[in-house]
Amino acid sequence: MIAERVWVTTELTVLAVLVSIVIGIPLGMSAAISRGKVPDYAIRFFAVLFLGIPSFIVATMMVLLPADRKSTRLNSSHLGISY
Repeated sequence: MIAERVWVTTELTVLAVLVSIVIGIPLGMSAAISRGKVPDYAIRFFAVLFLGIPSFIVATMMVLLPADRKSTRLNSSHLGISY
């Protein structure tokens, strides 16, 4: 049972790390280049804002908001749930 879900967990972990790298490094470089200017303050503001919000709330909103706008059901094939 656990072995079946290890691949899903690994997939989510690798995807989260890749997204963090792809978004975080360019934003960090942009903030460093424009130190003390508006882009630096904006990037810092959103970084602190998202660090202050619990991760489960951010994750839930990132899943539910796009699904609600497109009026689609979430793909739960990994979970074995059918609607």
